[in-house]
Amino acid sequence: MQDLAAGDLNGDGKTDVVGVEQETGKLFFYPGDGKGGIGGGSTRKEIGTNWNSMRELTMGDFDKDGKADLLAVENSTKKLFFYAGDGKGSIGGGGTRKEIGTNW
Repeated sequence: MQDLAAGDLNGDGKTDVVGVEQETGKLFFYPGDGKGGIGGGSTRKEIGTNWNSMRELTMGDFDKDGKADLLAVENSTKKLFFYAGDGKGSIGGGGTRKEIGTNW
């Protein structure tokens, strides 16, 4: 795994982790258990593909809607993209993203 980011992506009050599987580029969500671990009896959930083309993943509530979102920089263009969290453990609203910066 690479490019880990932490935040409450599923809205349960516990810190979760997302990470990119280096070999496949898939983005996975790992729910936090609230006790310092991840998994919480659940298995990881794939929430995106082609993420090996991204870097500098950062999680936070950037649009102030009460749900954790994800920021990432695209390697080839150095553009910064915003991915809205749905509060249920996913991001992107069906794959949509919004460019919010250049030359990152």
